[in-house]
Amino acid sequence: MKRPARGVPGSTLDRVLERLYNFDAAGALEIAEHAAAHHPPSLEARTALTASLYFAEMVRTGVLALTLFDIEKAEPERPDRDARDRMKREFDATLAAAEAHPTDRFALFAQMYLHGLERDFLAMVHKSYLDSWEHAQTAQHIALRMLEHDETLGDAWFTLGFNSYIRFRVPTLFRRFMPLEFGEDDRDEAIKNIEYAAEEGRYLKGFAMLVLAGVYREEGRRDEFAATIRRLRATYPDNAAWRAVKL
Repeated sequence: MKRPARGVPGSTLDRVLERLYNFDAAGALEIAEHAAAHHPPSLEARTALTASLYFAEMVRTGVLALTLFDIEKAEPERPDRDARDRMKREFDATLAAAEAHPTDRFALFAQMYLHGLERDFLAMVHKSYLDSWEHAQTAQHIALRMLEHDETLGDAWFTLGFNSYIRFRVPTLFRRFMPLEFGEDDRDEAIKNIEYAAEEGRYLKGFAMLVLAGVYREEGRRDEFAATIRRLRATYPDNAAWRAVKL
């Protein structure tokens, strides 16, 4: 059986994510759609296209900036039904392609990433928190599988850290309804996992930086927040959202 194409430095997914972390959804979508036009498209191209669609809608609605930063903006835009339908079709198709190769390293990452995207979209755009948590649990399980093979994978540690931090943001009473396989019970340890991903991650490194800035803001860690925003500005200079943040 032919194995799915793996990501390499400067690959389609790397280039797409560089555009997405610059909040250039249109540029990312152009790259991803061109790559996915090949017949049959690689798993990496499918993953890049799916990620582009999710980010495009989250950027368009404004939920990323509103959720993570104190940026003055009107209420989020309403989700677009057609965009959501296409997003879900690509999610289902890409997930099926990834699940067809259960032992492949990139395929495992793709599964974890896809469930993470759906987790974030359902929570931030649709406010469907219980449905979102089901995807968080699945992403958690896959991340743990990845770490069994390589405990240095920053992208997997991001999933563990982010999921744990999400649990800490809800009242203690409700956490019993949010079970998490080997969930971290130490808030500081959860943040350390996100910090590790912001240094050692690959595909999720930029998103870890973005999340980390939001975490530092919430935690009142002003110096670290400012340093992370400056790092985001330097790494993704086309993103106007970073320049709009008051330091």
